[in-house]
Amino acid sequence: MINIFYILPFFIALLAYEGKALTVLGGITGILLAYVVLILRDEKWFLILFFFFVIASIATRYKEDKKSKYEIVKKIRGPEHILANGGVALIATVIGNPFLFIGSLSTSLADTMSSEIGMLSKKKPVMITTFKKTRTGVNGGITRLGNTVALLSAFSLGLLSLIIVPHYSVVLISTVSGFLGMLIDSVIGAVWENRNIIGNNATNFIASLSGGLIACILSYFI
Repeated sequence: MINIFYILPFFIALLAYEGKALTVLGGITGILLAYVVLILRDEKWFLILFFFFVIASIATRYKEDKKSKYEIVKKIRGPEHILANGGVALIATVIGNPFLFIGSLSTSLADTMSSEIGMLSKKKPVMITTFKKTRTGVNGGITRLGNTVALLSAFSLGLLSLIIVPHYSVVLISTVSGFLGMLIDSVIGAVWENRNIIGNNATNFIASLSGGLIACILSYFI
């Protein structure tokens, strides 16, 4: 019998390519990442990765026409974007560290939700480093709506993570690490990315690594 989990990555990548969300190389990279998770770990780890991709994709597509007025260019995602958001999860899969895996993906999901849904806030965002109002779409800008959905998404991924770490503490670890990782992403965006010191992919990788490490640290105390 064919395992549906081994077919799913191809199906998802094809849909993403047809929807102009991924390049061919981006799709191949995503498929390879999914297979590494399935082969080295199991379907439970894959489900967490799958949850991240589906929710993040829905958030990105949600009210796209309204977001377009902010003149934020949505690039078709290539392998560099996949590795920026999933590279730490890949490392965690290879070394077998579930908390690094959960914390990094929780951060990437929280960051995506914060920016994509927070952009729709009726209130102007404030810069995380100064708390002064700024225009929508600027790196480092945060909103109450964005922070709320970021917290909820990190919590949701934590609930799902109970399938690989069957202890209630993982929910708290995912929530805290994901939210803090998202805030770190905003700070890096405000301080470095806005000055063109680093790019968006580097920001995302550093933030997801930070969230993963925070989760690892918390796992020793909670």
